[in-house]
Amino acid sequence: MPNSYYEIVSESITPIMGSNSINRYGFRIRFENGYMVSIMYGNMMYCSCKNNKNFIDPTSNLPHCPDAEVAIISPDGNFVKFESSDDDVKGNVAPDQLAKILSWVSNLSKEQTV
Repeated sequence: MPNSYYEIVSESITPIMGSNSINRYGFRIRFENGYMVSIMYGNMMYCSCKNNKNFIDPTSNLPHCPDAEVAIISPDGNFVKFESSDDDVKGNVAPDQLAKILSWVSNLSKEQTV
């Protein structure tokens, strides 16, 4: 497998408790430095369509959301906490914010701690 790659994530799961399914969509990007960024959206995610099970665009018939849940994973597989929230996951990340996060993560050195 190459050092950097995209990985599609699309799941529909039924929670153990209850019968409502959780639909989440997104992808992960692994950079040359070994860090990975996970971008997810869908019901039950930290995004605008969190409580909306019908977030399919009727024009394109594709899932859509104006923002997403983002997580950064270090080369050793641990989540990186966001300074702004001291949390492993940052919710409601707009596309412009995501671009800044991706740029920042891609420029981290393998030895750098965050």
